[in-house]
Amino acid sequence: MSITFGLLGAIATVNISLDPSELGKGIVGNDNYRGTGYILHSQMDVRERFDIRSDQSSAFVSVTYNKTDDQWHYLANNALVPFTPLNTDTLIASVDFGADTLELLGSDAEEVGGVNSGILDSNITIHVNQWDGKPNSGEFEVSGTYLTLAADAETTGEQTEYSVPGDFHDVTAVDDREGQGYILYSEQRLQRRFDTVPSYNDQHFIAVVYEDGQWHFDSNHKLLPFESSDTDRLVAAVDFSNDQIELLDGYSTVIKGIAAGYDYGNLTADANLYQNAFNDGEFQLGGNFFATSPANTAIQPASTLLSRTTLPDGALGSTSGKGWTCTGLFYHEGSFWAGNDGRTKEGDQTHEPSVIRMNIDGTKILEQIDIHALEKAAGLNWKIKTIQGVAADNDGNLWVASSTSDRLFKILRTPAGTDSYQYSIDTSVNFVLDEVNGVAFNAEVNSLVLYSTSNGYLREYSLATGEPVWKRKFYGGTDGDQLFYEESTGLLYLTSGVNGKPGRIKVFDFETGLKVGQTNTFDEVVAIEGVSIVDNTLYFLSDAFYHPDSDNPDDHFNQLIKYKLDPFVNGTLHETTRTVNDFWF
Repeated sequence: MSITFGLLGAIATVNISLDPSELGKGIVGNDNYRGTGYILHSQMDVRERFDIRSDQSSAFVSVTYNKTDDQWHYLANNALVPFTPLNTDTLIASVDFGADTLELLGSDAEEVGGVNSGILDSNITIHVNQWDGKPNSGEFEVSGTYLTLAADAETTGEQTEYSVPGDFHDVTAVDDREGQGYILYSEQRLQRRFDTVPSYNDQHFIAVVYEDGQWHFDSNHKLLPFESSDTDRLVAAVDFSNDQIELLDGYSTVIKGIAAGYDYGNLTADANLYQNAFNDGEFQLGGNFFATSPANTAIQPASTLLSRTTLPDGALGSTSGKGWTCTGLFYHEGSFWAGNDGRTKEGDQTHEPSVIRMNIDGTKILEQIDIHALEKAAGLNWKIKTIQGVAADNDGNLWVASSTSDRLFKILRTPAGTDSYQYSIDTSVNFVLDEVNGVAFNAEVNSLVLYSTSNGYLREYSLATGEPVWKRKFYGGTDGDQLFYEESTGLLYLTSGVNGKPGRIKVFDFETGLKVGQTNTFDEVVAIEGVSIVDNTLYFLSDAFYHPDSDNPDDHFNQLIKYKLDPFVNGTLHETTRTVNDFWF
């Protein structure tokens, strides 16, 4: 999809060119739905945005609107799934699903439920009851190559989409290079721009580093200085020493004079890969488009470390003086709940998992819930091995994730006297999710958000019925770990990082599921786990004794680490201009 902005008379327009691959086999409907609805155009790939068939159109989705509760739903093959529209969405056709009729919406169409409507110009045709060129009841097939829509005044000019020729992009580099750098996108063909770029390197992506106040590109033989262009963009960060690469999706900043990051796209990145085969020191990007917003002036303040506290002795499976193996972190009624893996180091075969309540300074264990003892008391044989995320709901009961057991379970908390409680597993809740890890709780809507390390998805589950009921999911990446939901801002934080490296956080808007930026790194949190924000203080758990990958002996403890919140979040995350700090370098 290629997007440009323009004018049609006095009307601001967004002009969209559609590649045949973006039309897919069609638009999924719901064979059992008999109401009315719409076909919606999305500038964001709906196959990434929604839980929907991967072979359907990436640009269009069938939707309905419930005026009574002001709720939009998209149609999956067997369900109507709630979602929050984006301000770049546009309704292009009205549909009577019961009568199997459809009508394209013209330029005079009125807004529906806060969503723009109508087509100014197009050659789009939508065929009812058709899929992949064959009759198929309830589905739709699209043909055509362009759309011209009225641009939302708030979004005009905010996003530009880059189409990159080819599906795989081989980026060469000196094999024994050390240190850090980036992958740069060049709008101009690199072999024309620099005569020393080898022909076997990709035409638009190249490895670059910043040294001695100067940008250099890697010619696969040596570093050569170059002057950046206004159209250059850094799309990935690279650790040459450890053969690691991470895409800068969700960033919008400037690094040493070059715009960095992008809003969304289908890019992938692999280290030590060239022409789809292993090749030490090279990199391969996949995909053919990404979309960007104008980069902000780089504001890269350092986070202020307040304290590092080694967790107390006394937990099951802990090593004296090193702290227990901590996982998720959840603030509740003046203290923290956290998971305890119950092993002293990675690879141990004996598990003694527990859930721990400790004081907010991390110096004292207030309660310890032995999970194996609860299993035995309930007559269960779940064989829980490790505890990850923990959250308390509105009733004070605990929701606990075990990634090794692919299980989310509920622990009932029953008063047993003054400041005393008894705990038991709620055997009526037996919920299975592959490698469920992080858990966050939204008290306002009474829902959990769960993160799975197996596929990188964050899934929201309503607890209104007393047990998890699926609502929606969105993608967080496969490098994450633990979650925290901040009610005052509506932001959802996902910890991520590589053991032995400074920890990072990805930030999402809870309502839309879209990434709203990424924060600075945290040098002392080298085995990042749980995270919480309490009274303008940022709390992390780090299980660096369990993962002794850092060369710094000061890191080899399981700790509660505190930072001053500002300028981590300084009021700009919900604005067009976001404060975003440099990556891990």
